Amino acid sequence: MPAFYSELFCVLKECDSKKNGHLDFPGFQKFVKILQRRPDLETIYGRLSSANGGKFDLAAFVKFMRESQKVLEMVIDLQWLSSHLFFIYSLHYRTTN
Repeated sequence: MPAFYSELFCVLKECDSKKNGHLDFPGFQKFVKILQRRPDLETIYGRLSSANGGKFDLAAFVKFMRESQKVLEMVIDLQWLSSHLFFIYSLHYRTTN
């Protein structure tokens, strides 16, 4: 059996909370959530935020879009969009905290 199947079997077993050989809806939700994990995102976030004093702000976002997502042709639009996005988020954050 390929390693992938062994890993998948372990995840299915972990999500089978009733241990009855199938997934109920909460088990299925957990299964999908586990399959969607992206450990590479933790690495990317750590690299970008550590280079910016531990913050993922506008500068880190633009760097992420340029380097990780390879968005080069839309840099001006991206900077405009991201500056407005982060501005609106910061206003919302200040009013809710």
